[in-house]
Amino acid sequence: MTGWTGKSGPIDKVLWTRQTSDTSRGRKAVLKSAYLTNAGYINVTVKLSSSVGTGWGDATYTAKGGYRQTASEQGAQDISKGEKTLAYFSFEDAKFGGVMHLEFYTADGTSQGDWSLDLPIK
Repeated sequence: MTGWTGKSGPIDKVLWTRQTSDTSRGRKAVLKSAYLTNAGYINVTVKLSSSVGTGWGDATYTAKGGYRQTASEQGAQDISKGEKTLAYFSFEDAKFGGVMHLEFYTADGTSQGDWSLDLPIK
């Protein structure tokens, strides 16, 4: 597709522009897609993997200017050692140019401080 304009604007304003990733403590997140819906949500798909059992906490998104919000919907299931999964996140009234912050925990639900993965969305 080389061009398209919808209710939210031209394609170059509603699709993310680059893949980002973050790794911490044996966990990895890779941004696979992000788009701005006609309803004003940013929907994000992330590939999650881990070398240890992992539980995922609530995702937040911080846009330019510091406005931070928790995902209005998310599907990030706990994974076992060596597993990979695709997870989705939805942020209402969000704009591109922010950072998605995803907390994670050990399989038994504990963490040591701020355990998280951060994915810039541009």
